[in-house]
Amino acid sequence: MVSRETKDIAISWAVLSIAFALALSGFNLLGIIALGFLPNFLTFIIMLPISFFVLGTSFILHELGHRNVARHFNYHAEFRKWDFGLKLALGAAALVGAIFAAPGAVYIGAKKQKKSWEEQTRWDKEYPEYKKNGMNELGLISVAGVVINISLGLIFLGLFFTVVPSLTNFQFVATLICYLGYSINFFLAGFNLLPFWILDGKKVMEWNPIVWGILFIPLAYWYFSLRLVMYGWFF
Repeated sequence: MVSRETKDIAISWAVLSIAFALALSGFNLLGIIALGFLPNFLTFIIMLPISFFVLGTSFILHELGHRNVARHFNYHAEFRKWDFGLKLALGAAALVGAIFAAPGAVYIGAKKQKKSWEEQTRWDKEYPEYKKNGMNELGLISVAGVVINISLGLIFLGLFFTVVPSLTNFQFVATLICYLGYSINFFLAGFNLLPFWILDGKKVMEWNPIVWGILFIPLAYWYFSLRLVMYGWFF
């Protein structure tokens, strides 16, 4: 029997992949208004399987990174989809071509231990080093998904410059996959590192601002430089 977590991951993966395909192909209401005609539907069809492949690595491995590190520290951890976030992701992509990449999250429960809640609270007060260890664990859990995205982005970027130029067949498809592979992974890493709301960046910032800065500043520089080169504007 398929678990609820597996179903939630599959649904979130599908919705996020469709949203990225809509945004990247320009197949949205704002694009139609701006162009004055319906964008090429074939572009969306081409983008769809590529989005599924790239998001299959970037999104799923990001969430599994959080979950597996949490379980390594003996926490209860499972991914749960966020229905409003899924609707917002599809709506933003279909209407204005924007990306809202928060379809769900890994929910972390209490540790698998014999201490009661009252005992745990007393330990946190009487043994501050124990609470500090908890903060370190939660910081590592939060940063795990981001590190996976950055690593995947660097792999796709490396393939883009080394393997793709030597291909004789399917070079265009490989170029598109690698370009979107590093772009989407870097985007997801930067988005999740924003230091507010329920995003990973808020928890990483509270845990270790230096680690947050080392990860976020290069991603922000990459994003703004890319926007400036491609469009002549930042946002």
